[in-house]
Amino acid sequence: VIVTQFPLWYNLIQLLKKQFGYKIIFDVLDNFSDFDNVSIAVNEYEQKLALLSDICVCTSDKLASKITKYNSNIEIIKNGTEFNLFNKPVKNEILKNIGKPIIGYYGALEYWFDVELIDYIARKRPHYSFILIGHINTDVQKLEDLPNVFLLGEKYYLDLPKYLYWFDVCIIPFKICELIACTNPVKFYEY
Repeated sequence: VIVTQFPLWYNLIQLLKKQFGYKIIFDVLDNFSDFDNVSIAVNEYEQKLALLSDICVCTSDKLASKITKYNSNIEIIKNGTEFNLFNKPVKNEILKNIGKPIIGYYGALEYWFDVELIDYIARKRPHYSFILIGHINTDVQKLEDLPNVFLLGEKYYLDLPKYLYWFDVCIIPFKICELIACTNPVKFYEY
């Protein structure tokens, strides 16, 4: 059995299925065609991989709806989390010098991250602290000038519960777009 998640592996998966008769599970995690850093051929390979697969596992209803055009054997399995890691964050001092309440986010700060929304909220609530953790690959300059917004960069995954311990409110400030409509964010379950 081969479990694959990225459509551009199609040629190798097809070869292995043909040569060895492997069963194929296509784990459809995202709407790959909406990422701005993948080949435009990803749509074609996604369709071919779905057709080739014995089963497609989708993380959201919207992804399943899209994939069902190419494969009727679909299971929807929503994301989850490492429960024991996130269930009871341990008391720590990591954000002790940040004023409360703390509004927190961790994850990628990419083109789908709503910088305008954070800018608006942070200006409306100057006594709230906004902690943003993650790799930054979008223009956040307007946030850098706000004294109540803290861009902490990427953090080690096992350390995320230490930050989560301090969050009074957890947010997922994503722009509404097709990519996001197809997601089932893991961070929702971690929060």
